[in-house]
Amino acid sequence: MSIKYGVVGLSKGNGHPFSWSIACNGFSQKNLNKIPFFRIRHYLPKYNLKFCRVNDAEVTHVWTQNYNYSKLISKACNIKNICKTLDELASSVDAILFLRDDIEFREKYLIKLIKKGKPIYVDKYLHYDIKKVKSLLRLQKFDGQIFTESPLVNNKKMILSQEEQEKIGKIKLINSTVSGSWTKYGIHIIEPILRYVKEKKINTTSLNKFRDITSLSIKWEDGLITNFNTVDGSLFKSSSEFIGSKSNKRIIWDLDYTFDDFFSTIRKFTYIVKNKSFKNNNNNNLLIAKIIQTGLNKNYKNV
Repeated sequence: MSIKYGVVGLSKGNGHPFSWSIACNGFSQKNLNKIPFFRIRHYLPKYNLKFCRVNDAEVTHVWTQNYNYSKLISKACNIKNICKTLDELASSVDAILFLRDDIEFREKYLIKLIKKGKPIYVDKYLHYDIKKVKSLLRLQKFDGQIFTESPLVNNKKMILSQEEQEKIGKIKLINSTVSGSWTKYGIHIIEPILRYVKEKKINTTSLNKFRDITSLSIKWEDGLITNFNTVDGSLFKSSSEFIGSKSNKRIIWDLDYTFDDFFSTIRKFTYIVKNKSFKNNNNNNLLIAKIIQTGLNKNYKNV
């Protein structure tokens, strides 16, 4: 059985409605140059989608706030149906890919879709306001209806092998820096690092903010210290460094191959939907909201 997805997405600077749809459907060579994101047009030729696309899922419907933009996504990504309403989309598919990352403005659409009761993947993370995260989770028609995950969680470089971990020793400090705003891109360095935090309880936090730079240091209950840094308006290769009792390892993010991580995330979500293996992930959603909210606090006092 092939899962039928509906894509919902139009937010400034976000090419995910194209890339995620292409991961399932492939793309129209004739309309490739109409995709308004250079990075997508740049990395697509590196992939043979006949072999690596998600075979047991298809994006069959699309809806955005702009019908012409929906038509563009449809033509570029081989999507058969353009919907005029969210209700039409939600009633026609097995699951929803909610690919908007404008956290402040997408909420009314997200609430409406959750109430439809279909499994839904939410881009980036639910919200940075803990109260709103709790409210959204309470709307779920079943545990695990909402699935949200940074694709960078699946980045193979970030999953240290047993040999690498033994070489590093006990991890004492992790430094991660990403290009972009804290609100949109902080999640990509926060969530992949959480797998290395044994006790998911925060001991103390320290925040420094200056113009376009946010730097949040967290000491966890197990003694690990993680430093999360975002630098907006600066082009550089993002990185993470693990410092342990024996040695260190620095990882440079290769964003030219980030499409691999999209494949991994959508395959994971497809497996969950297909096998109905939904899991309660509320604690992780709340922890992420707490971290991001702390980094956004303009009146923060170090504790």
